[in-house]
Amino acid sequence: MLPIRRARPLRTGAVLAAAVLAVASPALATTGAPAQRTAAHGDAGPGAAGRNGDWPSWQKDPLGSRHNGAERDITPANVGGLKLKWAFGYPRNAGTPRSQPAVIGDTVYFGAPDGLFHARDARTGAAKWSFDLSTVGTGRAQVQDGPAVAGGKVYFGDSRGYLFAVDQRTGALAWSQRLDTTVSAIVTSSPTVYRGRVYVGVSSGENLLGKDHACCTFRGHVDALDAATGKPVWRFHTVPEPRQDGTWPNGVPRYVPSGAGCGAPRRSTRRAGPCTSAPGRTTAAAAATSTRCWRWTPARAVRAGRAG
Repeated sequence: MLPIRRARPLRTGAVLAAAVLAVASPALATTGAPAQRTAAHGDAGPGAAGRNGDWPSWQKDPLGSRHNGAERDITPANVGGLKLKWAFGYPRNAGTPRSQPAVIGDTVYFGAPDGLFHARDARTGAAKWSFDLSTVGTGRAQVQDGPAVAGGKVYFGDSRGYLFAVDQRTGALAWSQRLDTTVSAIVTSSPTVYRGRVYVGVSSGENLLGKDHACCTFRGHVDALDAATGKPVWRFHTVPEPRQDGTWPNGVPRYVPSGAGCGAPRRSTRRAGPCTSAPGRTTAAAAATSTRCWRWTPARAVRAGRAG
């Protein structure tokens, strides 16, 4: 983690990552620099996620409603008057931004393709803190999921298969856990926090490794971890253990079944799921254990002969 630097004007050609719109507000542009921490700020504490107007995770809430019924300021009458208030930019070659921000009180939390995770002032875009993912593990890290903020921590994954928890106020690392060591394992699932546990799905880019790779041995799974410590509680795999099934045309071993990476889990009654898995299936696992409760396959998948 690195020291804070002052924000400076957005460079021409930078990749825009996040933009904040305000009704009839003057434009203000800032860009981020790596930072470690600042003093405690605002009132974004453990109980903040329940306030009206907050958006603490990609799905908004454990049920996955993705809807904020408390929004009253933006209406059909004034939406046309929205103007840019501030913007955040990444270096030109950082990569494609994928991390949807979480908003709690006066703070916006989001990850970056250049291996940093940021907390910015929601009103001005000013830096509060940034966390450098390269301080954990080896290899290039990117944040490709939206974070979840709960219990005074911010949870997010990276492109190396790690899940992180950092302090909501300071950005200090609370814990990290590598969820999968399979080649090209990646966390693109946005975490869900529910009753002291973090639920997150794991996917893989193994199918992109080229024709000389013995594809594929990755098994999609959803994991439950203790939210306070990061200790694994259970894991549910979406497919059986892969076994060699002949070879590909070039003679490289072929493994089946494989894949079926997981999207963002949400709560369904007392369950942690569903966990969305390819191709077109939805599976529910009990929140307390990894026991499968049910699996739903769309009719079109049945007609195509893809159900199993």
